[in-house]
Amino acid sequence: PGSGGPSPAAVASVLHAGSLARIDPGTGDASRVIRDAPGLGRDADIRPNLAIGEGGVWMHVWPDGANALLQHFDEATGNDRGRLQTQGAGAGLAVGSRTVWFSNGPPGEARVYRINPLTHEELRPVAIGTGVVTDIVLGGGSLWVGSSDGTLTAFDPLTGRRLGAIEIEGTPDALAYGDGSVWALDLLQSEVMRIDPSSSEVIGRIPLGGNPGDIAAGDGGIWVLDPVAGTATEIDPLTE
Repeated sequence: PGSGGPSPAAVASVLHAGSLARIDPGTGDASRVIRDAPGLGRDADIRPNLAIGEGGVWMHVWPDGANALLQHFDEATGNDRGRLQTQGAGAGLAVGSRTVWFSNGPPGEARVYRINPLTHEELRPVAIGTGVVTDIVLGGGSLWVGSSDGTLTAFDPLTGRRLGAIEIEGTPDALAYGDGSVWALDLLQSEVMRIDPSSSEVIGRIPLGGNPGDIAAGDGGIWVLDPVAGTATEIDPLTE
């Protein structure tokens, strides 16, 4: 937060449970709040997926383990632009190249689904060769799909055409893209793998320890969340 703004703890204290908020990174102020958003209760079975792009804020939730929803909010106004019922949620959400990509199905699904963000029209899904989809991310002109069998499959994000696959020693449980690389978090090994898309090789392995749960990239850094310890650890792509 800025020097004159409230602390993150102060911001959190004024946000109601079940809210989706837009927070100014300079001041910590919540400039827009959507209250009582479905699927954000503490009793939800699956952690919500959130993505921003194509003029919208997209949230994929599974409130009761039976009725999953892909929700579209206007990025400028916060207005509800539409809700699509899906079979399931939980293995990633990515927006870009005039497409919204998401998981849609029960555990064990080996396909990634997509829609047109303007019309919400369903487009042809894509399938990985083997294993189960673990996470998806957009970056470097490709859609990257992680699989439980230890592969990363690249697709053209606009057409869905399969571009190739990279085999890694580990499981890409969570993915991020930054500094020209795909970053894969292996929960069992508690390490982050850095994959070079051009050479299709793992060019770095960073041991973490603890109980990492998610990974994100942005503003020149790679961040790993440990929900048990309540920490976020930054990895510098220049030094690893």
